[in-house]
Formats: sequence, C-alpha cells, structure tokens
Amino acid sequence: LSLVDVYYIGDFDVFKKRNTNAAYSDGAIYISNNQDNEKDLLDDIIHELGHALIEKDKINIFGDGLIKREFIAKRNALKRILKSRGYNVPRSFNTISFSQEVDDFLYKEVGYKKLATISDGLFINPYASTSLEEYFSSGIENYFLGKLPLLKSISPALFTKLELYDEMEY
Repeated sequence: LSLVDVYYIGDFDVFKKRNTNAAYSDGAIYISNNQDNEKDLLDDIIHELGHALIEKDKINIFGDGLIKREFIAKRNALKRILKSRGYNVPRSFNTISFSQEVDDFLYKEVGYKKLATISDGLFINPYASTSLEEYFSSGIENYFLGKLPLLKSISPALFTKLELYDEMEY
C-alpha cells in the first residue's frame, strides 16, 4: 500500500470516459463510489496497486522480457482467433502498450462477455488482453484474490514473477 500516496473515492470523469470504475495516476488511486460489493472494491484496489508497482519497478517486472513474450504470444493467438471469427482486428492490435483503439475494439466491438469465451484459457480475464500493463495488473488482482492454480496454468511466466514479489513482501 506504500506505493500509493493517496486514494480518492468518488465519481470521476475518467470513469465515464474509459468505462471503468478505478484508475491509477501519478501516485493516486481513484476508486468509484459505485461498487457492486466489497469484493469489487477490493479487486479494483489490488488491480490499481499493480499499476503502481509497474510505475515503481517496471525494469524488474518487464526487464527480462519473459512476461512480455508470454503476453505477445497470447495476443497473437487471440488475434488469429478473432480473425477466424470474422473480426476486423485493428493494426494497433500489434502494440503491447495501452491503445484506445484496441481497448474500444475489445470492449465495444467484440464485447467482454464474448471475449471471455473466446479468450478462456488464454487470458485470466478479458481485460488482461488489453495491454501488457493490464495483463500484469490483472495477474496481480487474481493472484492476491486466490486464483493461483488458474493463473499459474494460464500465465506461468506472470505467475512466477508474482511469486517473487510475494516472497519479497514488497
């Protein structure tokens, strides 16, 4: 929790713009006051702590290239699946960093409900396919919420990295 300077709870414009209910920016976590339940609040906080950890320790998280290679292989597999189902996958799908075009394509055109089925066994959740950073943060969320066997089987490189952080009691 020391990775974050301040937590803000409320109704912020960024939530409407990106259709989300939590965000991390410049040492602050913004959480919507409109949560489904305590678990929803907890998974949002843990997910955003993942982004804080990336900001603090990006070189140690991604420097060896293992998580990046794992993500790219999964993203390429997802791209092939989507194309085989008739989707016009945007060119920006090849980028690993956040792209609004990719986010909109996955959320609005494919839809997370359909994407969950399509990416089952490939990504821990549909949002993890959005970018390398969302892949990591979704992994942290699921790791600390107890989905260890599933995460380990789906994303072994990510799981191994998260185990290192857990052992360090970061």
